[in-house]
Amino acid sequence: MDNGDALRVCALNGLGFASLPSFIVGADLQSGALVSVLEAYAHLEFNINAVYPHARHLSSAVRAFVDFLAGRFGPRPYWDD
Repeated sequence: MDNGDALRVCALNGLGFASLPSFIVGADLQSGALVSVLEAYAHLEFNINAVYPHARHLSSAVRAFVDFLAGRFGPRPYWDD
């Protein structure tokens, strides 16, 4: 299945395991509706990349957007707090 929300519902209904990001199942983990297993095999890292054309002077709009992304999705995403 390639739908995280559908996988979440299946896991909640006891239909098996699911490898899902914490922004989908964070509340379920906190409430105890789901439990984390096989943590040694979890994806420990992912990257978000901002790709833009090289320019000697980066526009302020691009710089502001990249700074926003870094703050929002920095070392620990806000949904894991």
